[in-house]
Amino acid sequence: MVKLIDWSVRYSAFIQMHGQPLLDLSLYVSSQNYSEITRPIFNTIQSFPLPYLTPPHLRTEAKKRTEYLGLSALDIDTEDGDKSRDSSIIPESLRRGKQTVSSLLAASPETNAQIRLDALATDFFESIQELKGKKRYLVSNSHMSSLDCLALGFISLMLYPQLPQPWLAKTMRRKFPDLVKWVEELKDEAWDGVVTVDDVMLTQSPANAVQQNKVLPWQAPESRGILNVGGVFLASLADSLPIVGQQRKDNRMRRYGGEAGKDTGSNVWTYVATVGSLVAAVGLVAGYALHQGLIQMPERWPGKKGDESEREKIQDLNDLGEAGQTLFAFADQMDESVQRQRELERSNAPIVEVDVDLGKDGIAR
Repeated sequence: MVKLIDWSVRYSAFIQMHGQPLLDLSLYVSSQNYSEITRPIFNTIQSFPLPYLTPPHLRTEAKKRTEYLGLSALDIDTEDGDKSRDSSIIPESLRRGKQTVSSLLAASPETNAQIRLDALATDFFESIQELKGKKRYLVSNSHMSSLDCLALGFISLMLYPQLPQPWLAKTMRRKFPDLVKWVEELKDEAWDGVVTVDDVMLTQSPANAVQQNKVLPWQAPESRGILNVGGVFLASLADSLPIVGQQRKDNRMRRYGGEAGKDTGSNVWTYVATVGSLVAAVGLVAGYALHQGLIQMPERWPGKKGDESEREKIQDLNDLGEAGQTLFAFADQMDESVQRQRELERSNAPIVEVDVDLGKDGIAR
């Protein structure tokens, strides 16, 4: 019995360690599978605004977990070299085409991506098939264990989803038909047929066929209120902050490692209050500086339409040569005289007009 438990623990760790990267590549890193299947499914199982927060976060984590595999080319959204392609001097007709998920997976088997993907899937399925051998289940020949349930869950996500790029399912059906048959039998035994989202969420009726059979304790999820949704929203925002997000991840790792007593305040409201206090302090300092005149806002910002029109007028006058310079100087004198006249009118000072005659020698008479 102890030996069976030891085998179950070891292979459970193996399935999670090697099966999770395969699911990450298939469901999240692959742009076509993610955009057409994975992301839309969250609209049916989550309420607004969570479908706009959860899938991008899960995809980012999946990319980090699979970064060591060197298969980031499956994500066509972040292909290297896109910016240089626009400014390239090579004609468009002579440029090398972009690599996409379709081109990587539909190309010849000699391509590096196809070889790597096929090798990763083969190693995983071979180990599961060797463990099963001729037994009915993975560990025992008489009853289902938690290891069988774990393997069934992982392999079902690899085999059954109708993906645009089903490279995992193709590899399994082509190389491991016995394993496919075993999964089909185990699925019928555990779930009594195909389980859909409606079955799990109980959206069609209070008790559907799966629930009535009582093979697994299905129950409808509790409806989330505005506070729960808001808490998840704030938690997502906190995870996206540089310092706060890293602190939250460290605290989660401590809890997973059994160091819950060393948690240094993982409450999201603490981080939100800290960040809000910093923002408020910066705003108060900036407002005080503006009020005291320590910071002055320019009356005219460079690049305004008025400045542009004045520069255009000056440029037009400069284009006329010496005549333009003369007109420009005369306009300045007119502006100065008009300005002096306005100042005199405001001060209500009497205006005296004096006629002065100049002789031939320039002396006033």
